[in-house]
Amino acid sequence: MKAIIHGNLSRPVVAVVGVWDPMLPGHRQLFQELMLYAANNSLAPLVIVLDPPPPCLMMGASNWPLFDDTRSRIELLQHHGFQGVMQVCFEEKKELALNASAFFDLVQAHVSLSELWLGANQPLGNRGTSGPREIRRLAQERNFRFHQLPETNLTGLGKQVRDSLVDGHLATAASLLGRPPLRSRPASGTMEIAWQPGAYRAIALDSLAHFDEDGQEKITLSLVQQANGQRLLHWPDATIPYLAFVAGPGDLN
Repeated sequence: MKAIIHGNLSRPVVAVVGVWDPMLPGHRQLFQELMLYAANNSLAPLVIVLDPPPPCLMMGASNWPLFDDTRSRIELLQHHGFQGVMQVCFEEKKELALNASAFFDLVQAHVSLSELWLGANQPLGNRGTSGPREIRRLAQERNFRFHQLPETNLTGLGKQVRDSLVDGHLATAASLLGRPPLRSRPASGTMEIAWQPGAYRAIALDSLAHFDEDGQEKITLSLVQQANGQRLLHWPDATIPYLAFVAGPGDLN
C-alpha cells in the first residue's frame, strides 16, 4: 500500500475517504460541504481515493465495472476545486485486510490530519477490527477529530449505474449521472473494461474541463472478450488524451 499526492497541501487537512466511482450527485454535494467547512476552519480539504476499489481487487478487474478510470476521477476531483487529492494504492489483495491503524500510518506520513470524515459504518480495512468504534479510538489516540456522516441511499443509485454498464446501456448510465463514462489514455494502448463486450461509441476529448456531446464526431470502438475472460479495448489514437463513451451495445442494438 502506498500513497500518491496530487497537488499541494501546505496546511492541516480535513479529509474524506472513498472510491468515488461512480461519482454521484450526493458525492458532489458532500465535496461542497467539505470545502466550505475547510475554508471556515482554516484547513485544506483533502479527498482520498482508494485505488483500485476494494471490490475490484477482491473480485478481479473483469468482474467489477468502473464508470471512470482512476486518472479521470482524480482530474474530475481537481476540477471540483480540491487542491489536493491523495491516491491510496493497494498493490496486493491482502492489504485490504490491514487495520485502520496501518491506513492512518500511511496518511499521516504525508499530511497533517486534523479531521476525518467517513460514511456511516464505513470501515478502513478489516471490518471486524476497523469499524467506527475503533476509528474513533484511534482518532483520540492520534489527535485528530472524527466525523461520521449520516446514512444515505447512494448505494442503490451506484448499483443501478454499474448494472447499466454491465449490460452495455451506457446511455442509461450517463442519464443517471448527467454525463458519460470517461477513460484516459493508457500507457500500454490497451485497457481492460468490465462492460458488455461489443461496439461502443465515444467522443475524443482534449480535456475533462469541458464536455459537449452535440456536434462532436463519434468514434466506434470494440470491446473484445478474450479467451481468459478479460474484455480489452484498444485505444484508437495516441494523440487522444481522453474518451467519453456515449453509447454501448445495449443502446445500439
